[in-house]
Amino acid sequence: MKNNSFLSLLFLTVFSTIVLFACGGSDEPEPTPDPDPIDTPCSSPPTLSLTAENTSCTDNTGKITATGAGGTGTLTYQLGSGDFQSSGIFENLAAGEYTVTVKDAEGCTTSQTATIENADAPTISLTSEDAGCGTNDGSITVIANGGSGSYQYSLDGGAFQSNATFSNLAIGTYRVTLKDTENCEATAEVTLTTGVNYVDNVASIINTNCAISGCHSGGQAPSLTSFDEVSRNSSRVLARASSRSMPPQSSGLSLTDEEIQLIECWVEDGTPRN
Repeated sequence: MKNNSFLSLLFLTVFSTIVLFACGGSDEPEPTPDPDPIDTPCSSPPTLSLTAENTSCTDNTGKITATGAGGTGTLTYQLGSGDFQSSGIFENLAAGEYTVTVKDAEGCTTSQTATIENADAPTISLTSEDAGCGTNDGSITVIANGGSGSYQYSLDGGAFQSNATFSNLAIGTYRVTLKDTENCEATAEVTLTTGVNYVDNVASIINTNCAISGCHSGGQAPSLTSFDEVSRNSSRVLARASSRSMPPQSSGLSLTDEEIQLIECWVEDGTPRN
């Protein structure tokens, strides 16, 4: 009887152990997964200095020398979005602005920009004369320096000419291109206006026809007794003058066509004081 009880107990113990391992049971705790790695910012990124050498405008001879220091391990260099390379020298570059990046072995980077210019290109400056009110009397004269040989000039992309002056121009913004014998170019812009201003051309018209007793001298809005008031209401002044409702017919006054045109030109130029 005792032997049977011992065998039954032994059988239950072995069976429980088998079931426990078969079901994955264990007294050991479940392992805790490692937390997601955290990116560590670069505490000591490499430093970078650039030296640029200008190019010829006929050949791409520009050069940038990048010098890196610090960081970790070997440094490599990148021009723009190109591939990284071990050398910090970039050659055969045209004129323009370039971004250079240095990277260390841990991927820490530093970037700087450098500008390469045309070393032998001509320089350009412009002088101009107003176009006039209702006329095309404007002119632009080019002043050229540097470059090689003689110069030619183009207005707004037109044909090149040897004459440095462009005449018979209306109001507007013009782009002038200068070219030397090596086809090196320089460009500049200038805006021509009518040349009409408040002090010299418009004030007397307003003061004798609009800013008068019983009209816009303060008794009737808007007041037109100062430059600021007239400039602020310039669109309204032009509309009333063009429709010949100002000055009113009851005043016995009227504006000539030339006076109306002067007001129009003044507004078109942006209502300059003088």
